[in-house]
Amino acid sequence: MQIIKDLEYKQPLFREFCEINGLKNGDYYKAVDFMFWCDSLTIQEHISIVRKYIPDFTRDDCNI
Repeated sequence: MQIIKDLEYKQPLFREFCEINGLKNGDYYKAVDFMFWCDSLTIQEHISIVRKYIPDFTRDDCNI
């Protein structure tokens, strides 16, 4: 089990995982649960989540 610290500074996928599961700073989570959740997402879902937290996100190398 891992403890969540400084959630507001974590990468967007982790922040979304925490929001969906009702987790906040000081809570514990299983890293394997986060990995399985990420694996279940499509590329489009990944991009949508990232843009939710970083609206001006672009990738020049792949036309996203």
